[in-house]
Parts: sequence; C-alpha cells; structure tokens
Amino acid sequence: MTSIDHAAAEALKRSFLLGTARNPIPMEAALHNVISTNGSGGELMALALVGQRMRFRRHPLPPVSHAGPPADDPHAIVAEAARPLMRRLLAAEGGSASDVAALVLADVLSRRRLRPHPFDLPRLAAFLRTHGDSLGPYVAAWVERNNENEQRPSNYFDAEVIDSNNWTSARPTARSKFIIDMRGREPDRARELVEASFATDPAPVRARLLDALTRGLSQADVPFLESLAKDRAPSVRERAQQLLKYIPGTASAQGRIRDLVARTKVGTVGLLRRRKALSLELPANLPVVAPASPTQAGRRWAAEEYAGVGLDAMATAFGMSVAEMSAAAADDAPLLALFARQASLERRFDVLAAIVRDHSTDAWIDAIPDGAVAQGMLDDATIEQWCAAALAPALWPALPSPAHLDRLYVFLRRPLPLAQASELLGSRAFAAIAAAGSPPEVTGPWCIAITALTPAPLRSQLRRGFAPFTGDEIARPLLLLDCLELIDP
Repeated sequence: MTSIDHAAAEALKRSFLLGTARNPIPMEAALHNVISTNGSGGELMALALVGQRMRFRRHPLPPVSHAGPPADDPHAIVAEAARPLMRRLLAAEGGSASDVAALVLADVLSRRRLRPHPFDLPRLAAFLRTHGDSLGPYVAAWVERNNENEQRPSNYFDAEVIDSNNWTSARPTARSKFIIDMRGREPDRARELVEASFATDPAPVRARLLDALTRGLSQADVPFLESLAKDRAPSVRERAQQLLKYIPGTASAQGRIRDLVARTKVGTVGLLRRRKALSLELPANLPVVAPASPTQAGRRWAAEEYAGVGLDAMATAFGMSVAEMSAAAADDAPLLALFARQASLERRFDVLAAIVRDHSTDAWIDAIPDGAVAQGMLDDATIEQWCAAALAPALWPALPSPAHLDRLYVFLRRPLPLAQASELLGSRAFAAIAAAGSPPEVTGPWCIAITALTPAPLRSQLRRGFAPFTGDEIARPLLLLDCLELIDP
C-alpha cells in the first residue's frame, strides 16, 4: 500500500480549514502516489481522507506542566449555612464590602482561620480585593489572578511559624504582625530587620513596616527614621517624619513644646479655693468640617498637633504635676483631648481613667490615635487595660455617633471586653436609641457598630436589645449577627 506522510496530510487539512479559494489544495504534491488527482472527484476523496485521519489519529499526551502546585491553605471553608448570609451581607443589593460589617467579618474569618467557599469568590470579589490579604494564601492567590491591574506574582506564603529567617517571604500582613510582636520583646532587633529589608521591599510594604515600628519608639530609632528623609516614596517619607514627632527629645518634639506653652494661657479660677486653669488658644483659621462642631474641630487639632509631646515634659513646662495639669485643663476641651491622646500613647492608663471619669466621659474619642500611629499601639495584653480606663458607657449621656463607634472598632479590631460590652448593653444610652425614633439611616449604622463591638457571649442579649426596633433599619445588623453566630459561635 502507498501512504502519505504527516506533513502532506497536515497541508491538506490546513487548506480545507482555511478555505480552498485562498489556499488551493496541494493535490499533486500530497496525493500523486495515492489517488488520481485528475477529475472532479479528487477533491472529495482528499476531504474524506483528511476526515478519516482526524477521526482515528491518536493525539500525543499534553506537555508536562511546570506550574507550581495550588496554594496550600490550612484555612477551612465556612459552614454551608453561612454562605448565603455572607453573600447577602457583602454582595447583594444593599450590602457593602467596605463598611465596618465587612471589616468585622474579615477579622472573624482571619481569627477563626476560615475562608469563603471557592464558588462564592467571584460574587465576593470586591470584599476579597479589600480584605483578601488576611484571609489566607488561597484567597490571596485568587485575588492576584483576577486583579484588573497586571502585576507580577508575589510568591508569598503563610507559614505556621514566622521567624527572622523567613519573615521577608511572608505576606505583608503577617510581616507587619511579626514586627509588631518583636517590637514588644526586642525593639532594636525589630528595627534592624526592617532596616535590612528596606532595599528590596516595595513602597507600600515599607510604609506598612514603618507603621509596625510605632510601638516602642525611642531615641535609638532616630538615625534610621532621619535617613528616610530621602526615600524615593513620598508615603515613606511622610510616615518617617510622623514617627519622629512621637519621640521625646527630638528637635521636632522640643519645638512643639515651646509652641504649646506659647499658645497656652495660665490663669486662676475659683473664689474660695483658688486653682490654676489652663486655656489653649486655637488657630484663628481652624477649618471646621461638617458635621463636626468648632469644639470637636479644636479637640482634634490639639490632639493631632501636639501628640507625642510627653505628659511629663508638658507638666514640667507648666510647672505642675500631671494630675494638677489635667485638673487645670478641666474646662478646656482641646487640652483634655491632647492629654487623653498622650496618656493613651504612653499607656498611662491611670491618667486616662482620671480624665474620662473626672472631666470628660467621651475623652476616649480623642485617645484613639489616627492613621498609622494606631497600628500596633496596643497588643493583646493591653486591650483590656485600655478599654477599662477609656470606656465608661454607664456615664455616657448619649450614645456616641456611629462614626465614632466604627472608629473604636477599627482601633481595637475585636469586640469589647465582656465588662465594657455588658455595661454598654445595659446603659441608658443604648436603651435610648430605640425610644429616640432616629431615622433608619442613623439607627442602622448604630446597630451595626454595636454588633461589631459585642463579644460572642453577649450576642443573645444584644438580640433582645434589638427587639424594640421594627422595619428595615436593623435588617443588616441582624444579618451580621446571624452570620457571626454561625462562623464565630
């Protein structure tokens, strides 16, 4: 028998597939020894031959893939009953992937080492792009593959134990937590590790690692932070300058002490018992952004402008003790805000408790640092101490705004301790929101924030507290509560 070779058969197939009008059939070259190439039946014979060859031809095995194995993720998939609740909370109409409810869900999933079901990832894409870094390597790999902006793979991993040898290969969240923890044990060693990795880290990671150095700032950190004045990333330069403000003894700190003393008037008040009184002069052009009041704007400005100046340094400049200085500022809200912020930064919880209980029950709002400084300021061991000193819900004349309660959760990144949460749920301020008749756009965020701050043992009490509400304003808070009871029992 006569046969045709592979190249000739492929030439015939290519001609038929691409169209014989523009790609004439190579009859003579391919079939001159097989069939007659003359006559009208030759082309049909060639087509039949190609069809039979494609039918019976054995295709070779696919090439061996050298791609790495799928992400090895120890995170378990959430319970089946929680899946529709998560989709309604985060992806359905009326849901949100960026509010405090989404943040609470991300924190609980991370803490419980859980992740969404793979089938739900496309519908939760917005949530995963915001919080995927804390949900394990499987979710992080999915986000990278489906990222709209082309970027090279990160090759991060999640190790069970991160140490000084493998920490640079871990994910940014794990790296930041590692430095925060080491900063509490070996502050100089933590700074040395960060300094050594700066040459190869991208700007967002460098800025995040600088935030992790906030805990335990000292004079030993000054040379490294000052060397970043010429860093190529503006965000890194700004963070370094901000951290320098919080180190006593630097030129920036000394200049701010002099400015604070120059702005503060020292007088006396009282008829029978004369005592000193401090009054801070605010800038004449201080901007006031609605809905904040001028007093709130002044408190925020004072806390941000002079935070980092030590309480002892301020007391020495005024010629008083710290307790006397706080009492002298009892009628000046901006100064009390500054003292509360600094007491929080220095972990002087006795001073913070005295300010809250003796002078201003809402001073905890000012005690929470803004932005990068809040990250890593409190470790697990001191959360309860801060809450016990700063929060006295039984003394609140009214419930703080939803924005302030959201900010409290963002600072803590966990529910309140049982003592403060129980006091909040039993307070007159909490009971008053049901009777106040607030509009749904206010009641809903209030209830979401309180749900976020309520620990698991008190969720049944919270559900009873929601009983007086009717309508759709608490639909989302109840959905969050149902979801948390399933994934964080």
